[in-house]
Amino acid sequence: MATACPPYPDPGETKLWNNDNKLSLLSNKWKDSKEYKFPPRNIGGKERRFNSNWLADYHLLRYSQSQDSVYCAPCLLFGSSKDRALSSSAVSDWKNLSTYVKRHQVDELHRASVVLAENFVDVMVGKKESILCKISSSSKQIVEKKWHVLKEIIEVLIMLGKQNIAIRGHKEEKSNFMAVLQGLAKKDPVLSDHLANAPSNAKYTSPEIQNELLSLCGDQILDMLTTQCKNAGVFAIMADESSDISTKEQLSICVRYIEKNEHNRHKLREDFLGFITCKSIKGQAIAQLTLENLQHWGLDVLKLRAQCYDGASNMSGKDNGVQALI
Repeated sequence: MATACPPYPDPGETKLWNNDNKLSLLSNKWKDSKEYKFPPRNIGGKERRFNSNWLADYHLLRYSQSQDSVYCAPCLLFGSSKDRALSSSAVSDWKNLSTYVKRHQVDELHRASVVLAENFVDVMVGKKESILCKISSSSKQIVEKKWHVLKEIIEVLIMLGKQNIAIRGHKEEKSNFMAVLQGLAKKDPVLSDHLANAPSNAKYTSPEIQNELLSLCGDQILDMLTTQCKNAGVFAIMADESSDISTKEQLSICVRYIEKNEHNRHKLREDFLGFITCKSIKGQAIAQLTLENLQHWGLDVLKLRAQCYDGASNMSGKDNGVQALI
């Protein structure tokens, strides 16, 4: 007996079908089946064998050596009905096989399984993207568009801030911010589509979102400045308090330090770190507030080498002034 075997998993023995086994069953054809001597079987009082020509005539059939029977490969793997001939139930009636196959080929469930099998093979060999890949790709495109829009909005806010231009006007839609953004949108189809069609609660242009983005930009700048100050090793502080237009006492704090660049050149820097609202203008309260904020920014007070204030007694007093308490 010839030893030629089918080049795919035995459909009668395999219970768990992984993707590789499915692809092998659907793609591989038993080209040398004529060399195999199929076992005889008594059917209707006559000895009959499987005819290898049936594999060529019905290319979706797959022979099971263990059961001496045939299955329809797409229906076995993707069929939804149980106990159907040629799918979950094998056929070994060689006398009536042609009748079974012809009736099976026109069945709607069989045709649906064939479509699923063809799509599976195309995905596995790279001719098509899987549904998960398409969903992932679509989601990635949406995220990229949102990032692009957000980047443009942030750049407009930074530009207006650098130029000391008011962001908002009496009406939001006529503000400087929206005017610049609309101008950019004329040459940016992604931004134009966003401004025209995005839901009102997801345009990222409201005053609340503007303030939040400006606050995040401020945090980023502050983190960069304090990092540079810490890298310098030692530093000095400059502070002064005054009332703003709403009569609130504001303490402004700056740091002075030497910046070392990559070429080992030294540069003197004076950087403003922020305004702090004072509940009291007494020296003890301002000193405590200054120390708390230096600690909050991660600046080590033990590396403080100098202080600079005006001549007011609460700042420069020799006993209870800020400089003496610090």
